[in-house]
Amino acid sequence: MSKQNPALDDPYLSLLEPVKFTPIFVLGSPRSGTTLLYKLLAETNCFNYLSAYHLVKYQELLHNHQQQRQEEAQQGVDNLYARMGVSNRIFDQVKVDAQMPKEYRTVWQNSGNASPLKMLKKIVLQRKGFVDVLFDLGQLNEKHLLIFQEICRKIQFISDADKKLLLKNPGDFSNFLYIKQLFPEAKFIFIHRHPLAILHSQLRGLYTASETPNANLAIHSGFYRNALKNPLMRSMLQLFFASPLFSRWRLKLLSRILSRQQEGFIRDIDSLPVEDFISIRYEDLCEQPNTFMTSILTFLAVKPDRSTELAESVDYKDCIQPRSFTLLPELERFQQTKTYQEFEPYAAYHGYTL
Repeated sequence: MSKQNPALDDPYLSLLEPVKFTPIFVLGSPRSGTTLLYKLLAETNCFNYLSAYHLVKYQELLHNHQQQRQEEAQQGVDNLYARMGVSNRIFDQVKVDAQMPKEYRTVWQNSGNASPLKMLKKIVLQRKGFVDVLFDLGQLNEKHLLIFQEICRKIQFISDADKKLLLKNPGDFSNFLYIKQLFPEAKFIFIHRHPLAILHSQLRGLYTASETPNANLAIHSGFYRNALKNPLMRSMLQLFFASPLFSRWRLKLLSRILSRQQEGFIRDIDSLPVEDFISIRYEDLCEQPNTFMTSILTFLAVKPDRSTELAESVDYKDCIQPRSFTLLPELERFQQTKTYQEFEPYAAYHGYTL
């Protein structure tokens, strides 16, 4: 892991004060297709966005820009992946490099030196539920606002000032009204997926990250690195998130988080002006990517840069690699429980059959 000097950007922070940005948020539950959509939009070259380079080298972005070292530093990130033997995200085979779009919540989670142990202390000392702590850690709120604004201004300053800023964070899927109050000019792209497919993908991700160390996560997430450093915590994570003994507990936790996000979306979406958002289904995007990408870009009033690989005439279907899957046994059993009916309002809203 490359060490960063947290003081490198300090002399340049005053340059951020006049920087303006127009945010566009890609929001959906974790494993609902936000990565695919975010990547497709980023590759149109129509937007500025938070990349893996920005995340790994966050404390030196301004320094590298002012010293004209960006290309060298980006190559350094790619070299880091090569040294760590990382070519994809492992749990979904998505290719990674310095330009890979990333989630903004990771910046404040890294800057706060978050760890599973600190999370447990917070639960005990503040008497908060586990789900409440997860939402607090993953959502944009008053505690994270300053670092979020710094993230946005840094990216905008070192990128094309005329482009809008594309952002992604599954943790804010049900937090859009709060974001809209903070940034009245913000636009939102919501992506939805069948609840069972989401839970299946989330479980597979947990198994992959818990059973063996995930080098890709270790590069980007201080939270995950801190968990790996503590042998006891690492063993507990493997037990809770991979052992068959805790399969019911895992499903109950994931379904509660998912249903809470979905309930928030259904409750608040009618309060968001219709001209400020577009909503699509992951399944439809995979089936008709050209149609839905055109709709999104039209909604955002932008056109793809013809100098990029994803020009207007490109077939977006070539950029999608559909994957079939067999539902995990625990999910087949879960499908018969009353808990699963928590997803009924959301499923009905989007035309899914439970």
